[in-house]
Amino acid sequence: REFISAGLEDLSPSEVINLSSNGITAEQIKALQSYGISDLSHPTIMDLFHNDIDLQYVRELNKLGYTSLNAQEVLAMQIEGIPIQTIKEIHALGYPDISLAEVYELKIQGFEPSYVRGLRLLGYGDVPISRLIELCDFRVSLDYIKNIQSTGLVDLSLEQVLMFRMHDIDKQFIKRAQVQLTRMGQAATFSKILEKKINAD
Repeated sequence: REFISAGLEDLSPSEVINLSSNGITAEQIKALQSYGISDLSHPTIMDLFHNDIDLQYVRELNKLGYTSLNAQEVLAMQIEGIPIQTIKEIHALGYPDISLAEVYELKIQGFEPSYVRGLRLLGYGDVPISRLIELCDFRVSLDYIKNIQSTGLVDLSLEQVLMFRMHDIDKQFIKRAQVQLTRMGQAATFSKILEKKINAD
């Protein structure tokens, strides 16, 4: 009955016994529900408690505006060790509406909030989250961008920088391409350099 009061009326007798034998109470489940976690099937509940779900962590997510939570997302965040402070920093950088799935995707790619600050110093402000994920996915470091800019290509968009990275175009290749294109009487533009790399490959 206590589990029915928590809205788990579809549990089978064996599932009720399983929850009880693992020390999981209806009150604990109600606590999760009160923090906005609604997708609480028997397997999900077992998964949460076997992985020692931290209710304080969930409460802090609520305070940051995440009041409708997906159980597996929360668990993934906790297992990955993504601190609440990191989410606060991302919000403070101008991304208050970032989803937990996006936070997770960024962090597993090695993202740090300092990366956004570095991009801004290099002239790239208001970078969409989707672009940040791409940059992190392809390991576009701040040093890589600085090296590209040191060749004189200071007006490239992040999409263009990303294209260079995807084709393994580095500072040395750009300099060689610039010399070759200049000798041919051609401007060493982004498209020309990229074309030379594609043809070389």
